[in-house]
Amino acid sequence: MKISEQIAKDFLAAYKAGEKDKVAVLRMLKAAIKNREVEAGGDISDDEVRAILAKQKKQGRDAAEQFAAAGREDLAAREKDQLDIIQSYLPSMLTDTELSEAVDAVLQELDVSHIRDMGRVMKELMARYPERVDGNKAAQIVRSKLST
Repeated sequence: MKISEQIAKDFLAAYKAGEKDKVAVLRMLKAAIKNREVEAGGDISDDEVRAILAKQKKQGRDAAEQFAAAGREDLAAREKDQLDIIQSYLPSMLTDTELSEAVDAVLQELDVSHIRDMGRVMKELMARYPERVDGNKAAQIVRSKLST
């Protein structure tokens, strides 16, 4: 089943169950997917849906950070709950150990040893593990490995 179909199915189930918060998140996701389908002129692939979900997740994470910085923990908590719903439709993130091993593999394959090549490493890492890598964590690991 396509991700967009699963979201639509889960939306109906949440609506019938009266889960207002989940309905709101899924409605937002359905609208974002529909907008992209209209732009594309037809159905979109699961990869494009994952990209939409990743974008929504990033926006939600940024909003949660801003709410927390402003002292609005109630709104930050709500955003984090919404992020959990979005994350359930995305592949699981790499653990720190898996990420470190992936960075090692990319560094070895690209034969990189200087920090100036960090962009190449990050580009390859993000291409290999789409939507599964936290860019900030990856950048920290790459920096630490290239600076030693």
